Amino acid sequence: MKKLQRGIKIIKEGKWKLEVVVFSLGCTFGIPEFVYAVDPLAKLVEAGNTIKAILTALVMVVGAIAATKIVVKYLPYLDDPMEKNNMSKSLTTVLLVTAIGGALVWIVPWAYGLFK
Repeated sequence: MKKLQRGIKIIKEGKWKLEVVVFSLGCTFGIPEFVYAVDPLAKLVEAGNTIKAILTALVMVVGAIAATKIVVKYLPYLDDPMEKNNMSKSLTTVLLVTAIGGALVWIVPWAYGLFK
């Protein structure tokens, strides 16, 4: 109680008046509605979707880097039909794995939600 009275006394003395007024008004009017915990489930769903989108983008970037590395590796030997075939198989595998990885990020939480 003494700490509260001392804090009120400091505010009344004017040392922190402006700061308290600015902070109070900022919290009252400046903070948008979405910051308050009115519907935490919607915020969690939105956060989950954001995380899934980031993971999907990360999988796609890794897949693009792998495909670029394969193309650069086989590009000098593109005249040889066997090397061209190997490059085609490698690119198909990378694209397939990238697509599966990107889809799993969304399918696993959906399947988990089915059995919950």
